[in-house]
Amino acid sequence: MHRAVALAAVLTTVAAVTFATGPTAAAAPYKGANTAGVQEDFNGDGYRDLVVGAPGAANGGVEEAGAVVVLYGSASSVSSTRRTVITQASLGVPGEPEAADGFGTAVAASADLDRGGKAEALVGVPYENADGCVWIARGTATGPATTGSTNLSGRDAGLTLRGFHGLFGAALPGAHIAF
Repeated sequence: MHRAVALAAVLTTVAAVTFATGPTAAAAPYKGANTAGVQEDFNGDGYRDLVVGAPGAANGGVEEAGAVVVLYGSASSVSSTRRTVITQASLGVPGEPEAADGFGTAVAASADLDRGGKAEALVGVPYENADGCVWIARGTATGPATTGSTNLSGRDAGLTLRGFHGLFGAALPGAHIAF
């Protein structure tokens, strides 16, 4: 009986210490986008934003070059009055508008890749240079930044793509990517 009481006391103490202190091996989570309540927030204002692809949009005289529209959230909803339109003609975006590039064929809001407190925008351009690419725009206080962005092609990812178009960037599943 005394052993059972002693064992129960030890187990209760171990359980209390374990639950009170939590795991010690993992570091505390960072305070950035995709933490609870701030997912898909490109500008860090605490509201979810929406990124919409328009791969068939014309850019000047270039047909089907594509575009992406970022609609910024608020306490009531997203609004078309607070928006940013991004194309390959935007300053800092790699490449230039070309017919049938399909800029914006796939779009996603990623996790906070650079841990700057804002989500990054991912844009698929599957017909870019017959290989395809994914353009990553860093989140800033004014929304996705076109300058200082990253462009990754299928070849950059180590793939050998066959056919007229490699279609790298044609799909961006999940939208919650973390490195």
